[in-house]
Amino acid sequence: GARGPRRAARGRGPPPAAPPAAPPPPPRAVVAEHRSGTRTLVVLNTVKAATDLARALDRLAPPVDRALVHSRFRPVERAVRTAELCAHIDPDGLGLIAVATQVVEAGVDIDSATLVTEAAPWPSLCQRAGRCNRYARYNDARLLWLPPAKGKHPYEEADVTATEAALERLDGASVTSEDLLGTEVKVSDPQLSVLRRPDFIGLFDTAADLDGSDVDIGPYVRDADDLDVQIAWLDIDAQTGPPAGTRLPDPAWRCPVPIGEARAFSRRANLWRFDVHADRWTPVRSETPPRPGEVLIAAATAGWYVAERGFDAASTTPVAPVPSTAPDSTGEDTAGYAADSRSADPGSVGQPGWLALDVHLAETADQAAALVQIMAPALDEGLVDTAITAARVHDLGKMQPDWQAALRELARDGEPPPEGLLAKSPYDGRLPLPRERAGFRHGLLSALLVTSLAPGSLLGGDEDRDLLRYLVAAHHGRIRLQARESGEPSPDRLLGLRDGEQVATAHVLGVDTPELRVDLGEFRLGGDHSWTRTALALRDRLGPFRLAYLEMLVRVADWRASGRRPLPTEETTS
Repeated sequence: GARGPRRAARGRGPPPAAPPAAPPPPPRAVVAEHRSGTRTLVVLNTVKAATDLARALDRLAPPVDRALVHSRFRPVERAVRTAELCAHIDPDGLGLIAVATQVVEAGVDIDSATLVTEAAPWPSLCQRAGRCNRYARYNDARLLWLPPAKGKHPYEEADVTATEAALERLDGASVTSEDLLGTEVKVSDPQLSVLRRPDFIGLFDTAADLDGSDVDIGPYVRDADDLDVQIAWLDIDAQTGPPAGTRLPDPAWRCPVPIGEARAFSRRANLWRFDVHADRWTPVRSETPPRPGEVLIAAATAGWYVAERGFDAASTTPVAPVPSTAPDSTGEDTAGYAADSRSADPGSVGQPGWLALDVHLAETADQAAALVQIMAPALDEGLVDTAITAARVHDLGKMQPDWQAALRELARDGEPPPEGLLAKSPYDGRLPLPRERAGFRHGLLSALLVTSLAPGSLLGGDEDRDLLRYLVAAHHGRIRLQARESGEPSPDRLLGLRDGEQVATAHVLGVDTPELRVDLGEFRLGGDHSWTRTALALRDRLGPFRLAYLEMLVRVADWRASGRRPLPTEETTS
């Protein structure tokens, strides 16, 4: 239990019936309430209020440790700040004054002898109160409250007013968490976006829109007013931006920033976003301002971030940059996309060693068959057989001579790559494809080659040919319901292929593939035979879950084969 709630104020007199809005607690008052050998926790409703108080405490420089935690830190620094917040308190020492926002309401195991909080909706207030005398160590724990600071805060005014009224009634009482949870206080129903069936079906199309924005799922996974972007600071030129080959930084180095502040940042300094279709970093312009949910890049010299305080528009001090944006050691897409149209194939580099195309195709099929064996999905046998065949032919497009030459150019240290068609390289780097192959997607060529294959050793003959082509094209998630590039579409080019060009035969898995004349007609708008119509028909016939499951089988089999993993068994997956 805790003594309180009591309104935090300069005076000791009874609070007025309708307390007016007040500023955050004066730092001297917080210091006065703090007791040596304990933790004092101050929870405020906004990041600005918390950082303002932390600055004021720093200027006051009381002889006590201090900590600040809120949501506008990069995860690497937030982990440090949280460790400071939760550090053991020496009962014979000076103690700690910790300032935080709503981030301590859940998921942070922390106890305090004195809790000072702004009024918030009752469920939030109860969560905060649970951080006061959490382990019943103190006989004189105190919970102090005050109205929120003037200005915008993230809560409904009616909810805060209802909490203030309830706290006024409890003023001076000794309460427990159960007492607070059992108190009925009106709380507004949250506004939720309902995911209807048409919305859900529509989300199956993961293609970016015409200006390069990803599908916005925000309304279904976050509050309507959660409009953050993520900003990462790199050691790059502030004018020219990220160099070719720069990856999306690891999430640990991305700072969540409110959309309004991100737009203000973009007016003061250069920011860059990654254009998925063009495979390059493009500058954020006034006509294309920051959008909720996207990842942006800033130069470390731009400032606006301080490791001890988080995102800070007043700071001009250079930011400690992301230590590296080199490709992930596995070669998978976990670190982001290569930022140049000539380098769009990160999954083919940085693998355990050179890997022949024949070997990779055979091992991917074996991985898919083993996955089916141990997972035993409740799917028609013909569907899973088609998925296994898709795994066997998914990388046929890598036989393209320019792609093969680019992969070989990654060889270093005088070590010549093996003879024959290759699928993977042990070296990191971007594929130096010629400019006429800009944006090349081997999955597209693989799907076109599958169209030309006759039943034989590569195909069993009983496959669902439309499903087979779809799974092959979609195995990197880039070509699903649509295949297009950003910007103005070309009438005779698509993703590094030219309409009408000839693709020579190659010997793959003991079979000579037929010569192919590239026909991009099905990927153009209109026409009787449309890739999008075919894919939508598959989605509607099989349902989005079955189709996504089959995609997953091929993709995971490819991952495992690329890493030269052993075949999965019931023992290894249990």
